[in-house]
Amino acid sequence: MNNFFNRTTTKDFLQVCACLLMGAIFQSAYGQTDSDDDTLLLILPAIIAATKEPSPPPPPPIPVPGPAQNIPPTDQCAFTINGPTLSANRTLVNTPSRCDYFIQRPGNPTNSQVLQIDGATLTIRPGVVVRLARGLRIRVLQGGAIRAIGNQNNRIRFESAGTARGASDGIFFGSGSLSSRLEFVDFVNLGTDSPLSNTADAIIDGSKSAAGVSVKHVSFNRSGNHAADFTDLNITGFEKNGFYNNNGYPMEIGADQLHKLDKPSRYQLASQPNALPRISVHGVFEPANSQQTWKNLSVPYRVFVSIEIEDGGHITIEPGTRFAMDEGAGIDINPGGSLRAVGTASNPIRFFGLQQTPGFWDNIRFTLNASDARNRLENVVVSHGGGNSIFEGAINLQRNSSAVVTSSAIRNSASSGVCIDPGALVNATQIRTQNSFSGNADGNVIVSNDC
Repeated sequence: MNNFFNRTTTKDFLQVCACLLMGAIFQSAYGQTDSDDDTLLLILPAIIAATKEPSPPPPPPIPVPGPAQNIPPTDQCAFTINGPTLSANRTLVNTPSRCDYFIQRPGNPTNSQVLQIDGATLTIRPGVVVRLARGLRIRVLQGGAIRAIGNQNNRIRFESAGTARGASDGIFFGSGSLSSRLEFVDFVNLGTDSPLSNTADAIIDGSKSAAGVSVKHVSFNRSGNHAADFTDLNITGFEKNGFYNNNGYPMEIGADQLHKLDKPSRYQLASQPNALPRISVHGVFEPANSQQTWKNLSVPYRVFVSIEIEDGGHITIEPGTRFAMDEGAGIDINPGGSLRAVGTASNPIRFFGLQQTPGFWDNIRFTLNASDARNRLENVVVSHGGGNSIFEGAINLQRNSSAVVTSSAIRNSASSGVCIDPGALVNATQIRTQNSFSGNADGNVIVSNDC
C-alpha cells in the first residue's frame, strides 16, 4: 500500500475516490447500500473540483521595444528586389543571412528611388531584415498593402544601406491603399525628405484616403526627420511603440486621432532622445457624436495650428497633460462641442507658450453659443496666451457661451486673463474669486463687448 501512495499523485488518488463515490451513489440508487446519499452528493463536487487542472498563469506583458542597434550595412543581402513596381503578391521569408532582402531601383539617381506596391500585398515573415537603397521610398498604391508581422523573439527590421540618420526614405501609404499592419518591427536610419512627395518627411507617412495602418510593438530609430506622420494617415491600431534618437518629433498627428495614442508607448528616452520631444498636433477635431480622451503622455503635445472642436466633438483631458502652444495657435470650442479639462491640485493640466513670452499663443475660446454643460476648466494653468487681437484674453467666453472656470491659474497674458462678453452665460464674480491671476497685461477678468 505504501508503494501505491509513493507512485500515485494526489490528483490520481482524488480521481479514484471520485470514481468510488460515483459507484456508491449508483449502488444506493438501486437499494444496494446503506450509505447516506446526501453526504455523498455533497462531497462529490468538492472532490471533482480538486482533480481539475489549475488555470495557467497569464503570460507576462510584452514590454515596449527598446532602441534597435545601428548595425553597419557591410554584409551582402541574400536576395535583391528591383523596382519600380511590385504588382503581384510576394512573401519575404527569413534566410540564414543577416540581411535577407535588398530593395533598389537600378538606373535611378539615389535621391529618387522608389518601389511601388500596386494592387499587391507584400507579406514579411518574422525575423526578416529588409535593406533599402539610399534614398529609396516604398510607396503603397491603390489596392496595395504591407503585412509585416513579426513576434517578440523574431522582430522584422527595415534598415538603410547608409549609416546616417535618414539615409533612406521609408514607407508612404498612398491613396486607395488597403489596411496594412506593422507589428514587432524595427526601423533604423529611414525618414528623410523626398522629392516625390511634399509630405514625405517621416519613416511612415500617408494619405488621408489610405485605409490606414496598425502600428504595434514598433521601434522608430534614427529618422532624419520625424519618426511617424499621422497628420493624414489613419491609425487603425497603436500599442507599445518606441521612438528613439529621431531628428524631429516622435510623431505628427491630427487632433482627431490623439485619443488613439497609448500611455505605455515610449515617446522619449533620456539616453537616446528625439530632437523635438513633443507630439506635434494639427487640425480640426469634428467626429460626430464622438467622446474622446486626450491622455497624459510622457511628453507634451505641441499644438502646431489651432484646434477646432466642432459640433459633436467632446474632449476630456486627463490630469497632468501638457500642451505647448505654437505661435498664434489656440483651442476653439464651437457650438455642439465641449472641452472638459479637469486636473488636480497636485497634477494640473497645463497650456503654455512654446516660447515663454506673453501673447505667444492665442487662447482657449468658447465661441458664440458654445454652451455645452460639459465645458469645464478646473485645476488648469494657462500661461503666455492672450495673443489674439480680435478675441482677447487667455480664456475667451463669447455671447451665449458657458463654461465653469475654477481653481485655475491664468498667468502672463498679453491682454486680459479672462475676457467675457456681457452676453456670456457665466458668473464673472465667481471666475474672479475662484481662480488665481498674475502678470496679465490688461487685467485679470474683464467683461466687455470687445471680447
